[in-house]
Amino acid sequence: AIARLLVEAARRQPVRILCARELQNSISDSVIRLLEDTIEREGYSAEFEIQRSMIRHLGTNAEFMFYGIKNNPTKIKSLEGIDICWVEEAEAVTKESWDILIPTIRKPFSEIWVSFNPKNILDDTYQRFVVNPPDDICLLTVNYTDNPHFPEVLRLEMEECKRRNPTLYRHIWLGEPVSASDMAIIKREWLEAATDAHKKLGWKAKGAVVSAHDPSDTGPDAKGYASRHGSVVKRIAEGLLMDINEGADWATSLAIEDG
Repeated sequence: AIARLLVEAARRQPVRILCARELQNSISDSVIRLLEDTIEREGYSAEFEIQRSMIRHLGTNAEFMFYGIKNNPTKIKSLEGIDICWVEEAEAVTKESWDILIPTIRKPFSEIWVSFNPKNILDDTYQRFVVNPPDDICLLTVNYTDNPHFPEVLRLEMEECKRRNPTLYRHIWLGEPVSASDMAIIKREWLEAATDAHKKLGWKAKGAVVSAHDPSDTGPDAKGYASRHGSVVKRIAEGLLMDINEGADWATSLAIEDG
């Protein structure tokens, strides 16, 4: 769907489109073949000039370029006039690469399109665009339930995966990220099941109110704070850009609020 949208945009406007990924050791690693197939399938072959590492529309002079961010950081920084940047397989893009790419796409009204299958919940791409999304984002989740042509053979495979391994099913077929590690002591689905469990089960928090603070006195880690009322965790917070004294004051004020 993204390839088709970009091809149609190129037929209508003189856009410069950068197709990027974390690593591109050769042009065959890029989406150039996908774009070629889309152009041919839609019957637009006569409109486009397809070279080894570039695609250009003969009428609008729109062009597609293909680069690996980590392979070509200097080249990425020097790119000018990019209208649309499509980052494919973006789950592999690191923080360092995003910090190079995002400031490069600076033309007025330019856009960055990010497509990926979430892998690790702590990956920078997932944290940057899903957990802490920017204000000007259009965030879409698309999986097999949105495909009207989902084939029966895949439906059977999906149902078998759901029966055998619900966690893997949610990752492969619903696009949910996995925990930080396969060896994680506390699984993501356990946290989800525990969220508001007291409301679902019909019991109220009772007992002492206990607050705890992780001062994180060395290193770049955030300060941590948690408060529970009996068995119910009422608040979890993190404090950024504080020294140890400021962190202690911050945690103390939260503890007073929480009783």
